[in-house]
Amino acid sequence: MADYSIGEKILEERLYEKETNRPPEPEHVVNLKHGMVREAYELFLTHFGASPVDELKAAVAPGRVNLIGDHIDYCDGFVLPMAIPLYTVVLGRKASDQKRSFTNVFSSHFPDPLVIQRPYDKIVTECLSWGRYIQGVLALTGCGLCFDVVVHSNIPLGSGLSSSAALEHRITLEPLPRGVRSAELCRRVEHEYAEVPCGIMDQFVIALAEHAHALRIDCSRKQREQTRKYIHWPRKSGVGPLNHL
Repeated sequence: MADYSIGEKILEERLYEKETNRPPEPEHVVNLKHGMVREAYELFLTHFGASPVDELKAAVAPGRVNLIGDHIDYCDGFVLPMAIPLYTVVLGRKASDQKRSFTNVFSSHFPDPLVIQRPYDKIVTECLSWGRYIQGVLALTGCGLCFDVVVHSNIPLGSGLSSSAALEHRITLEPLPRGVRSAELCRRVEHEYAEVPCGIMDQFVIALAEHAHALRIDCSRKQREQTRKYIHWPRKSGVGPLNHL
């Protein structure tokens, strides 16, 4: 098993709050992220073999719960979601051979590997459903590179905790456009590649959440940036998943 320093080394300055200039997170949250990165590193070794740590990058995104306003975001209403301490880790490297025409992805949730062919903007109907989220981000960001990547998550699939939005925000291993632009890009992925007619809430809160704060969002297009408001949510709030923040 890789030691603690592996998770710390691979993440370096890419921890969620550092990447987006958020306030520092509590030590137990940082330790949890490092631990998940270590597990992702072991998964990477299993599928791709040894690789110098300096060649690897990792990125982390949380799941979310919604406290008020289900199904309101695609009606341009108000919602109150917040991030929770369940995470998706994407860890990988640029492929050493960029002449090849595909990206390799392994997930801790699925037994079979995923191969995504270039050009990424060509929608392939036989692509596994979860692969369309990855393909869509690579296509809409104009990425022309190939990667070897593992995805490791403790967000239960199909639980309504936004595992797909967390994956979208981190699959390129590089920051997406900041704030609202990032959320809008990831919603386009849902609409155009995954064919999910969702609202903006999931992508918005994962792009902009702060630790132990709910995020009040006016989902109307003209007001998203101007009217968002962070609301402190006490750790012992009585809301089950939030008690572990």
